[in-house]
Amino acid sequence: MIEHETVGRMAVLPLLIKLASFLFVTFLSIDHEKFLLQGVLLAPAYFAEGWLMAHLVRLAFFGEREIIPLRLLSNSRALVMAGGSRARGILAGAIIYLLIKLSVMGFWALMVASGGTDKPPEIDPAYTADVYLAAMIMLIGMIWAFRFVWIYIPAALDFSVADFLKSIKGFRSSFSMIGVWILCYLPLALLLKMAMQTITAVFPETEGVDMHDYSLAGTTAIMETIIGIVATIAMTFAISSLYKEPPKNS
Repeated sequence: MIEHETVGRMAVLPLLIKLASFLFVTFLSIDHEKFLLQGVLLAPAYFAEGWLMAHLVRLAFFGEREIIPLRLLSNSRALVMAGGSRARGILAGAIIYLLIKLSVMGFWALMVASGGTDKPPEIDPAYTADVYLAAMIMLIGMIWAFRFVWIYIPAALDFSVADFLKSIKGFRSSFSMIGVWILCYLPLALLLKMAMQTITAVFPETEGVDMHDYSLAGTTAIMETIIGIVATIAMTFAISSLYKEPPKNS
């Protein structure tokens, strides 16, 4: 059973860091298509969020409620004193979570860059077929790679990531994970859309950065964090079935 009070206590600091980072990016008026620059500026927020997700993974799996302060993650000696395997797992989970976030933003940056080429003036059947084929290959690749988004979970548990990937090597595992994620994401995404529509109605968009932009940024930061919390806890419970007996880290 996950206590809301415990989750809230863990989430306060990462959420404040994420809010500040999103508002700072909004203040700088960085184009939404500049994913790489956003990724660099949001890296501290995503590391803090990874710290939160690692704690939630261990809370859901082991029932651990004690918090390892963020400031200790830069002090290896303090981490050892805080608890070897647990501290190592939280640090690994936070780092891998950050790398996953940056990789996703880098992928979208490549997608935006590749989409900037001019299309041929006339419809070419061969060109259209190539586009559809490339889209299908990309879709299959994204479905297959979806499992890698969650490798911070075994890392946070201080379990072998290689053993985890061997256990979920089939496409069936990816589809199961996508199903769990959709169940967590869709209801909260609808709430986010409704919140954004309300903000747009209350604070009409004007020239330059205004209250409308700051409100959207703050709401997005909060809802993204909530979606991450719900999805991480749900996926941890789903993945826990792979570990009837906790595997030894190799």
